[in-house]
Amino acid sequence: MKIEAHNTTSTTAEAAQAKAEARLLLEENGKLRAALLIARIAVSHACELSDRILYTQDLARINAALGEKE
Repeated sequence: MKIEAHNTTSTTAEAAQAKAEARLLLEENGKLRAALLIARIAVSHACELSDRILYTQDLARINAALGEKE
C-alpha cells in the first residue's frame, strides 16, 4: 500500500507542476502576442511611409505568427 500512496502523491505533485508550467507558458504566450501586435503597428506605419517590399514581407510574417491570414 505504501507504493500506491507514494505513486498517488507523486502523480498529484506532477499534475500540479504541469499546471504551473502550463500557466507560465500561457502568460509567456500572451506577452509574445502583445509584442507581435505592437510590432505589427510599427511595421504597418513603416509600410505606409515607405514602398520598401521588406516591410510588407515583415508584416506578412507577423500576421502569420499571430495566426492571421491575409
